[in-house]
Amino acid sequence: MENIDYSQTPTQNDEPEILIDSSWKKDKELRVLRSPSKNAFPLIWNAATLVDLSDYHTCRLIFTFAKKEIEVKGKKVPVLTYDSFYRDGIVKLLNSFGFCKIYRSNSQCLFVRIDNGIVAEFSASQIKDYFIQFLDQIDSNIVTTDDRKATCSLKPEFIWERAKRESHLFFNDTFLAHLSTIDTSLFVKHSAREAIYQFTNCRVSVTPDGIRTIKEWNTEKLFWESQIIQRKYTDSSIECQFRDFCWNLSGKSEERFNTLRSQLGYLLHNYKGANQVKIILFYDEEKTTPGKPEGGTGKTLLIVAIGKFANTVIVDGQKADPTDKFFFQNIDESTQVFVIDDASKDFNIDLLNSASTTGFHVEGKKQKAFMIPHDLAPKMAITSNVILASEGNTRVRRQSIFEVNPFYKKLQEKGVDDPVKYVHGNLFFSEWDSDEWNSFQSFMMDCVYYYLTNGLQNYTLINVQQNRAFHSIGTEFMTWIEGIQLTDGTYNTGELYNSFHHQHGDVYEKRGFSNRLKKWAEIKGFEYCFDSSHGETFITLKSNNNNKNLDSVGN
Repeated sequence: MENIDYSQTPTQNDEPEILIDSSWKKDKELRVLRSPSKNAFPLIWNAATLVDLSDYHTCRLIFTFAKKEIEVKGKKVPVLTYDSFYRDGIVKLLNSFGFCKIYRSNSQCLFVRIDNGIVAEFSASQIKDYFIQFLDQIDSNIVTTDDRKATCSLKPEFIWERAKRESHLFFNDTFLAHLSTIDTSLFVKHSAREAIYQFTNCRVSVTPDGIRTIKEWNTEKLFWESQIIQRKYTDSSIECQFRDFCWNLSGKSEERFNTLRSQLGYLLHNYKGANQVKIILFYDEEKTTPGKPEGGTGKTLLIVAIGKFANTVIVDGQKADPTDKFFFQNIDESTQVFVIDDASKDFNIDLLNSASTTGFHVEGKKQKAFMIPHDLAPKMAITSNVILASEGNTRVRRQSIFEVNPFYKKLQEKGVDDPVKYVHGNLFFSEWDSDEWNSFQSFMMDCVYYYLTNGLQNYTLINVQQNRAFHSIGTEFMTWIEGIQLTDGTYNTGELYNSFHHQHGDVYEKRGFSNRLKKWAEIKGFEYCFDSSHGETFITLKSNNNNKNLDSVGN
């Protein structure tokens, strides 16, 4: 590609070197670059008004012309001929349309458009489409005259044909890197004490001092388009269905209800301090049978509700593999919550620790990898019908757990097809009227307020420890050991194995039995040691009340 100094704009006395182009043919199909409708850009479109291109100096911001003189009947006559699109002028025109760039951690450019404080990501091809829409408004010849009275007439078909020929020169990553750069400090960010939400009619600010609406705001402060809540906000004091739903999921326990709403508020507060590395886990409260997890308790509706306020990326937990380098490929700088929905029993939550503490390494297929730092990274939540491994102080410290009561599942078991509609009178979200939406939005803002005021709450977990043991150790072992109720003391492992074998037969060999015995002791929070004497093996158990492996609280 030729080297061009894009910083130099030709002036009246500084004409570019001219090459006359007369290759245009009228019989070609010239409208192949006609753009999609304005509906292709529903939120950020504000049609670029067609500038007065009949003015020569304005026209030269987009096109370059060749000046020459020809002899007509013995007289020299000034002639003005189209040369090409003027690339520096294209950059300035695109900047005037709001197009600019953001630098990522790897110095890679992200192209965006700003419209009234709203920032939307655009690819090079989408920017080209926008430019073509601008040209598409030209529906008559452009006649421009220079200071010598020389005239050039450009037909719309000719302009579209030239755009088709030349667009590859300036709608590519290399050329578009000349767009202006956004100062990322201009983006509206949540702080430790304030969360801000952009609705279509106002901004809502939530602090420990209360919730307030802002009707007029500084559009120089920027919001990502994907973070805009596409609804109006009206404060409501009406008790909402979703609050009742959360109350039922909490087993109608005030302590558990406060834990849940603090977790919802935490996920909606898009601020990550050094100590805010919690992953929210939603489990079923009921004791579950290994290999037969059932779900259907309402966990997914919690995630859907979060997605109504936060830009949320959800991955299928049954297929998710955190070791895959493309695991975070759908995350970008505007993502606020990352959810692994219905995580399988083999999902390794430890592989998320780095992302929760240092940031997200994002790599898409055929795209350069980049890093989203901790303070800009999304918060994380996991739903699962099985209990994931969480022994060890590090795991426990980074998790906040909520057990979902089987209130709605029990109705299903009684033959109710749609428990939510049966209890609340309608489907959530799709069948709500404006009053219900208003009360739902007010409740969720109140959850943020509750979290900012009280922090993440916890309660004594009910069945997490029991379910974890059943899933990781096995039903036969757990049924047996719950029957003998081991406490502090020293036990002959051979006698324990014989007792188990008497009930369940040759389910495990002795080594497998001993491994399960150790696993059970770890889950229960016992300190343990094995000793041998006179050819026999003994295990000594000692309760450790300070052992975090008990995992007895929500966080």
